Amino acid sequence: MGLHDHLSFNGPSWSISVEFFTYIVFYLLAITLDKKGSLWLPVIISVGMYALLYSIDSSTLGFTFDFGFIRCLAAFYLGVFLYRLKCPGFKKPRYIEPVSVVFLIAAVTFAHVNYATLMLSIISFAVVIIAFSWSENGQLGKCLEMPLFRKIGVWSYSIYMLHALTESIVANSLKYVFKFEVSGFTSLLVNAFLIVLTVFLAKFSYHYVEAYFRDKTKQYVNVAVK
Repeated sequence: MGLHDHLSFNGPSWSISVEFFTYIVFYLLAITLDKKGSLWLPVIISVGMYALLYSIDSSTLGFTFDFGFIRCLAAFYLGVFLYRLKCPGFKKPRYIEPVSVVFLIAAVTFAHVNYATLMLSIISFAVVIIAFSWSENGQLGKCLEMPLFRKIGVWSYSIYMLHALTESIVANSLKYVFKFEVSGFTSLLVNAFLIVLTVFLAKFSYHYVEAYFRDKTKQYVNVAVK
């Protein structure tokens, strides 16, 4: 929100901050200009916000502590548009799931080339969401329905909030405590370890922090309302 000139010790938390204010904007629009759930208002807002970010800096979308709120509005209303967009009535194309994933990987890989490819990477995420939004699942979609992947989805918020902090602690421990330099093949092993450790910690964070306080808050609100 522009209150600081740097990120805190846990970098990803910037997005949680701007999401809070984005929800307020969404509510205000929902009870005024967007009462009927317009399909095009989210497009106008999203495109307008991305255009504004382009005018500020055409080389990046990496806005966080400065213009993160604008970035969040742009992405959030793109999501609103996708949510309201109805999937076509025709049968789901057979290979749309793997093709959309390949498109996503390619777009993200080349996102750094210029602003056009950067925007293409955002579109690729939208395509993946649409591809997996059909009522019927392809082979890849069925794999994602496996219990492990569903659990990772449930833990995803905790994974997001913990991954940077976990990486920082492990990296600093290896460098300053164990005097161990990570390079080459070793870096692959360390990254694999970081992924496993982050998911493991996120499991407990979800159950004993996220879900616990969510349920406690709901109980408090229900009692207060009654």
